[in-house]
Amino acid sequence: MIASIKRASDIFKIEPELIRAIIEAESNGNQYAIRYEPKFFRWLTNRFKVMRKKVSMTEMVGRSMSWGPMQVMGQVARELGYKRDFPMLCEEWVGIFYGTKHLYNKISKYGHLEGISAYNQGSPRRKRNGEFKNQYYVDKVIRYYEHYKKYGYE
Repeated sequence: MIASIKRASDIFKIEPELIRAIIEAESNGNQYAIRYEPKFFRWLTNRFKVMRKKVSMTEMVGRSMSWGPMQVMGQVARELGYKRDFPMLCEEWVGIFYGTKHLYNKISKYGHLEGISAYNQGSPRRKRNGEFKNQYYVDKVIRYYEHYKKYGYE
């Protein structure tokens, strides 16, 4: 996994410690992690109805799942140009490449902390008190990041 993290870091100019922190927060380092997101499935189904676009149920479910070490949503992978079968996102390099590409896009658009929040919830939404709605997630990633900066990401 270390070689894939280093390679993605070199391509997207994102610190390897941050990539490793996202992997740890998302899948605990399990490259074969998958998760179905039923709320996202309902949102996606409505989106395709509005667009009057026909998509198979298998494709819809695949887009509504998070895949691999960085738990990239199938829909996000498709938006990033991924065309292969969804389970291939569990291959170490493929999952880390698309996860880091997604992280790069979020950080480029929103900034560092906001990008971390957006990686997990789509955009950096905040509560009235100024905390991110997913502050627990941002804090977890930062804790892992600081650990890997101090002790190395290997």
